[in-house]
Amino acid sequence: MKPLYLTLSAFGPYAGRTELDFSRFGGSGLFLIGGDTGAGKTALFDAITFALYGETTGENRKTTMLRSDFAAPEAETFVELTFSHRGRTYVARRWPEQQRAAKRGSGIVKSPPRAELVREPEEPVSGAHAVTQAVTALLGIDAKQFAQVSMLAQNDFTRLLNAPSADRAAILRQIFDTADHQRLGQAAVQHAREAGETCRRLEETLLLYLGSLLGPGDGGELDAQLQALQEARDPFAGAAAAELARRLLEGDEATEAAQTAALAALDEKIARGDAAARLAVTAADPRPGMRVLDACAAPGGKSFAAAIAMGDRGEVVSCDIHPHKEKLIQAGAARLGLTCIRTEVLDGKSCKEEFLDSFDLVIADVPCSGLGIIRKKPDIRYKDPKPLENLSQVQAAILDNVSRYVRPGGVLLYATCTLLERENEGVVRGFLDRCKDFTPERFQLPGGFEDAETGMVTCWPHRHDTDGFFFAKLRRTKDGDI
Repeated sequence: MKPLYLTLSAFGPYAGRTELDFSRFGGSGLFLIGGDTGAGKTALFDAITFALYGETTGENRKTTMLRSDFAAPEAETFVELTFSHRGRTYVARRWPEQQRAAKRGSGIVKSPPRAELVREPEEPVSGAHAVTQAVTALLGIDAKQFAQVSMLAQNDFTRLLNAPSADRAAILRQIFDTADHQRLGQAAVQHAREAGETCRRLEETLLLYLGSLLGPGDGGELDAQLQALQEARDPFAGAAAAELARRLLEGDEATEAAQTAALAALDEKIARGDAAARLAVTAADPRPGMRVLDACAAPGGKSFAAAIAMGDRGEVVSCDIHPHKEKLIQAGAARLGLTCIRTEVLDGKSCKEEFLDSFDLVIADVPCSGLGIIRKKPDIRYKDPKPLENLSQVQAAILDNVSRYVRPGGVLLYATCTLLERENEGVVRGFLDRCKDFTPERFQLPGGFEDAETGMVTCWPHRHDTDGFFFAKLRRTKDGDI
């Protein structure tokens, strides 16, 4: 803001009308007003401040004290200031509250404070409070700040210099319109604070991941490097940690590949033994919705194969005489996600009344000499052969008992893991002689099993690359059939 013209009337020590033409000083924006004490220097500052804000520059000078004591009774007290700001010209006029002689008749008239601001081409502003708000918005500073920086009367400059830094910063920020710079600085500080917090979190995450790395555990070089990094807890060692993690991962992948290969070889060995059992289940032909009994089920391979063939729909009752083997079957079914398998501890030679004539398929993989799996269990060759001579009687007893669980029209599957004729075909022929309502049933198998036509098959290790295994499929005739 730059003052251009100031008019005072009955104001302070100026009893009459006084006019100051600041434009005569040219483009200079700094004016020095000198004079003796009491000459009215401060009154000029008060006049300019009053015209703009309706206040004075001193705390002890009230606006009600602005009327000159030397003015004529009929003279009106006012101030008019013409000023320029940012290329535009404005006129501010203001009248304080005052008492003067009436223009008509006798007596004293009390006039309220008034003000107006001319700001062409916009509409003028009227009213003391409205003009003060308009000037404050226009100049960007209030009366107190204006008095501190625009008119430094006597010792006011010293007060500005000695003001608290926060006050000086607020004043200078308003004068030089640096609020945008302040906001930019504050945003930069906030951004730096957030970036620092993000960096701290990333460092903690890096240290957490570094602490979670596991070495080979062999006490070698990688274990030593990993321990040193974890104990140092230095987030700037991230590059070394990444390289170490890569080497650990390569070692894990190599170990996994070796273990996978070993597992595949083991699975192949197991498959050769399980293939014969799966062939037996394939011959029995279990289907969805059937009710199946696996009389000597442990460890559960044929129960699992039957449940899978049935699509896990129906019921498979897996029985064994040993309670601890029942848990093995349950664990295997859970591992495979099979829900149709129910386990029970049961002696295959003992009759269970509620099982009579109730199963579509009964599997009897009976105890045997095990000579078909001698390559997996070579200790079998050292067993005493005398107890094995009576095995066929146990097998016949189990077969006779569980055959009664087959419903008319159902299937009885007899199986062993031996190659001895007396435990295989001999047991089956004896059973057929005793139980006339069962007959052998032909079936087809992959791999060229010619004897499947007779309903009985022997798997030979040297021919079929399986364990030695025997099974026979027997069909129970329907009621009235012979």
